[in-house]
Amino acid sequence: NLLVLAAEGFRAVGGDMAEAALKRARESLDRWNLDAKLEQRGLLHLPLTDGSADAVVDSMASQHLSVPDHLGAYREAFRVLGKGGAFLCVHLAEATSDYRVLFPGSPWAWLAPTEKLVAILRQAGFASVEWDSVVRTCKGGKHRAVYVVAEAVK
Repeated sequence: NLLVLAAEGFRAVGGDMAEAALKRARESLDRWNLDAKLEQRGLLHLPLTDGSADAVVDSMASQHLSVPDHLGAYREAFRVLGKGGAFLCVHLAEATSDYRVLFPGSPWAWLAPTEKLVAILRQAGFASVEWDSVVRTCKGGKHRAVYVVAEAVK
């Protein structure tokens, strides 16, 4: 996501708690001769000022937060978005089969009931929330990953 945004000419800012993930992102940016600001931060403290972003993209990062921290992360996205700004959230849904087989060793991951995810986005301040589901089979078709894709507009 960061690479695409940077390639399209947006001022892209990326963050992760893991230094290894940031190193990999920097290597990818360098390989494609792209620029983006990278910081070691979590979703609860975005490195942007109030109302300064046109869009915030969460591609399966918030699902690794505890359930109570989802509200804080979504409020943080709301804080940095300008009027009419969009928050795009891709989150594994509870309909995902055999989660422990697909993603072993991830004790933090929360498989979102769609209604709960939408309710948390609204509680964070987003008045307009639209969502859809995307289903993907993996591991030879034996398992299903179901993603909730939500767009929330400030």
